[in-house]
Amino acid sequence: MNRQIPHADRQRFERALERYLHHCFTRRSAARVSEFADSLGVSRSYLARIFPAVLGQTVREALRTRQLAEAERLLLTTRRSTLDIALAAGFGTQMTFYRGFSASRGMKPDEFREKWTK
Repeated sequence: MNRQIPHADRQRFERALERYLHHCFTRRSAARVSEFADSLGVSRSYLARIFPAVLGQTVREALRTRQLAEAERLLLTTRRSTLDIALAAGFGTQMTFYRGFSASRGMKPDEFREKWTK
């Protein structure tokens, strides 16, 4: 897919992704590529092919980037437990949250909070 993607298509995908994640955050449920594809009415394989061409990253990367941003926001602006933040940011489990956060940020969520909220 070497064709230029219209800006309106990018915006539609961005809005759909934000709506889906907001739904996950509200339900306190894990964000899943297959569930996102279902919400768009497309197959997971189709979404996996088209999404990188539109937004420049895989669906999983886009979900994780936004989940981590929400987790950071909650760590910095609330005193909620890391378990509560894990669920509120769509990670599903505290272990998944810790693993993803630590790999991405180079420190545990508690260490991040301690460092940036002093």
